Amino acid sequence: MITRSRINQLMAISLPIMGGMVSGNLLSLVDTAMVGSLGMTAIAAAGVAGFAISLVFATFSSLASATQAITARRIGEGKPEEATHALHSGLVISTIIGVVVSAVLIPLIPSIFPILSDDADVLRQGIPYMQISLIGLMGSCINTSLAGYWNGLGKTVAYTNIMMTSHLVNILLNYVFIFGFMGIPAYGVAGAAIATTLSIYLTTIAYFVLLIKHHKPPGFLKLKLPPGVLKRMVNLMVPMSGRSVLQYAGYLIFTVLMGKIGTLELAATTILVRIMLITFMPVFGMGLGGATLAAQRLGAKEPEEATQWGWDTAKIGAIISFIVGLPLIFFPGPILSILVDDAATVALSVVPLQVIGLTRPLYIVFIFATLLITMGEVKRPTYFQLGTQWLLFLPAVWFFSRQADASFLLFWILEASNIALQLAILAWLWKQGNWQKVRV
Repeated sequence: MITRSRINQLMAISLPIMGGMVSGNLLSLVDTAMVGSLGMTAIAAAGVAGFAISLVFATFSSLASATQAITARRIGEGKPEEATHALHSGLVISTIIGVVVSAVLIPLIPSIFPILSDDADVLRQGIPYMQISLIGLMGSCINTSLAGYWNGLGKTVAYTNIMMTSHLVNILLNYVFIFGFMGIPAYGVAGAAIATTLSIYLTTIAYFVLLIKHHKPPGFLKLKLPPGVLKRMVNLMVPMSGRSVLQYAGYLIFTVLMGKIGTLELAATTILVRIMLITFMPVFGMGLGGATLAAQRLGAKEPEEATQWGWDTAKIGAIISFIVGLPLIFFPGPILSILVDDAATVALSVVPLQVIGLTRPLYIVFIFATLLITMGEVKRPTYFQLGTQWLLFLPAVWFFSRQADASFLLFWILEASNIALQLAILAWLWKQGNWQKVRV
């Protein structure tokens, strides 16, 4: 039985994270709607380029998980200065990654992008979108590290307010740079990338102001960085990054395969995936909140309490997911019509969107994944999740995408089946309890 006290404790940490994530994905939907007014080719270009950029950014999203894992464990052990070491490590790694990876990839985009699409108009609009977006990589990595630190502390309200404000700023900048305003040219699809990049660095500045003036972590920017902490951070990040890369690569391949069927299917997939992401973000936020509480209890030598936080988080997450899915089931047409005014795209997407709504509770798989990874148990959930995705789901999608009579709905049923299998496996891993023995 979950007590009201435990629900309040979990929601106090998770709700701000959920709000920030939902606002971020609402921003993606606003991006889609604004770009969608430029036509289906513009949506396709932003979709393919957006998934490719997500793949690059996901490579380093493990900065958040690694920083959170070490921070939460050290807070549970009563060692706040060592939690600051984790933050320092994340900032150093973020800066190096952002500078080096951007400098290498930006000149290569014109050669890489044709692999993703052979449509000349998609190439023309998608290439500058990717190049501009990569300029924001360093700021995005820094913001990710800071988010992991705040999540590890369990103090999520202030930084989430900054995140949500930055998303509103991004929407205003979208309008300016996509359509032009006050002498600023209309950059179209590339304008969305310009707006996002600017908002990323404005967010970075706001985060540092928050840290220095209000939170003041013990020893921030003063403590020496012990090599052991940096090494531990890298040891956590490498398998986490490999996992994120392969997962996002799988969704990128899925999107590319839909594009091989047709531009209409690609546009519909872009919209459906954006909706899918925004509706699973509340659950992901719950996972981050539950992981902080579980990791702090494990750091305090209370493994049974840590285990129970995992189960309680999953139960509450399933209820929230069910509620979130209801509008998708009962109002798919109006929701889709907000994002795209093409009747054919809406008609193609209606039933798949209802399937997405029905299967929302299955996405508590991401709660168990976040719990296990934050505890330092990375390898086994990674092997199982990637195994189902790459050995079962993607081969099935590839096979049916080559069949002329394959229904578009079938691919979303395959996706739901893939998630159901992953959920069964990761819940079993949590029940096993081997994660309690992992040193972070």
